[in-house]
Amino acid sequence: MTIEGYFDGTAVRTLEPVDLKPNQRVFISVLDNSYSDSKKLRIQQKLDSINSVYGMLSSEESEAVDEAIHTGIKFGELEV
Repeated sequence: MTIEGYFDGTAVRTLEPVDLKPNQRVFISVLDNSYSDSKKLRIQQKLDSINSVYGMLSSEESEAVDEAIHTGIKFGELEV
């Protein structure tokens, strides 16, 4: 799910109501206003891909991915 919103100086506000559980984990991406439209589109496409993958995972798999992201994912010697 991709949700559009804005930062009001205190909190992130969505433009439309969302059906989320209390304390549900979310990822928030902030788009730099200086990005070109094509760069914004590529970022949005990547976010959409991530969202579609998360929708296919079980809750245990999602938690494992969250933990891997939180602790850092290592690919060979490169840490992401």
